Amino acid sequence: MGIEQCRSTKVQILAAPQLRVDPPSVTLFRGDSLLIRCLSQDSDRRFGMLGYSWTKNGALFQSDPNGELWEDLFPDGSILRVNNLQKSVVYTCIVSNSVAPVSRSVHVTVVEPGTVTLCPQSNDFGVSWPASASGPAVLADCPKRGSGLASRICEQRDFGRPEWLVPDFSDCIPEEVTEIENEINHLCTSYYGRTQKRYPTTCIVPFSQTKHQTVSVCTNPYPYPTKGSCPQGI
Repeated sequence: MGIEQCRSTKVQILAAPQLRVDPPSVTLFRGDSLLIRCLSQDSDRRFGMLGYSWTKNGALFQSDPNGELWEDLFPDGSILRVNNLQKSVVYTCIVSNSVAPVSRSVHVTVVEPGTVTLCPQSNDFGVSWPASASGPAVLADCPKRGSGLASRICEQRDFGRPEWLVPDFSDCIPEEVTEIENEINHLCTSYYGRTQKRYPTTCIVPFSQTKHQTVSVCTNPYPYPTKGSCPQGI
């Protein structure tokens, strides 16, 4: 009579932190103050304690109550307070766990009061765009039910008149697409675990006039769509 033995293996999938900063970009007058929030998701703590740090134009700097003061927020975040801004700068928040560090930058444009006409604050295309000077693209959170950052340029026209251009949503991913991708990845992972094989292909899912999001899928043995076709209803 034979003896059957069974073994089980616990697999833990680790992930790098997911990070967002607020505001993603901002235009201020010389001498203004600024508050930047750097936040991660509660679930990121499952993969170890989170550590936060800040850089200014790519270099670490000391926290100073009279100038640039940063402090951690319990349980998942950090804030940076900047007083008396004098010139344009890029602040970067870095968060790390046992997997990998992740960073997000905030582009701060400083202008002289009375010398520059700004594109006015506006609420267009489901996004709140802050008043901004012409120059680098302004970043803002994507519309509701989407992740990523939208960008828009304030362009200087004739006679010093600034004007907003059409925004770019190419980095915005709707929640529906993310949910489909997560479900497909789950099926692919299950199939990969059973067969030790994986057959990737792509399905192009259009969701705006300016963007096509690529979703990776596994084709066998399930009847997933081939390249160039999508499931009905997507």
